[in-house]
Amino acid sequence: MDRFDEEGPSGLYDRDREGRPPKIDEEVEQEIERLIEGSPTEEGENATRQAAGRIAEYLDRELDVDVHPETVREALNRLDYGWTRPRRKLPPTDPEAYKERLEAIVEAVSRVGPDASVLARDETTIKRFPPLRRQ
Repeated sequence: MDRFDEEGPSGLYDRDREGRPPKIDEEVEQEIERLIEGSPTEEGENATRQAAGRIAEYLDRELDVDVHPETVREALNRLDYGWTRPRRKLPPTDPEAYKERLEAIVEAVSRVGPDASVLARDETTIKRFPPLRRQ
């Protein structure tokens, strides 16, 4: 009410404030990005994918920055990373490579003879990849 008495109706509006300083500054964001671009095994972790909780623990242990995993996720959003589950996606098919594989299969089947039973040939490629990708 004092501001209203001194300034009139304009004194009722909120003023800009400093607010709480962010726990994750530019230096910590760079470290998060370095962790995301690398592998957890490079940091001595027994994991193949990064996780917000694991990154928060690392920041607390190595940089003495105590943050919640949700704060890490918010930083990842600012860095244009999407926090999603990995989705399996077939790689684009190269027609020349497909033709070579098909010829190799035909040759392998013809070598075993007419009395042999060919059940299957597995062409699966298993890849490890992190769930974090730039959006």
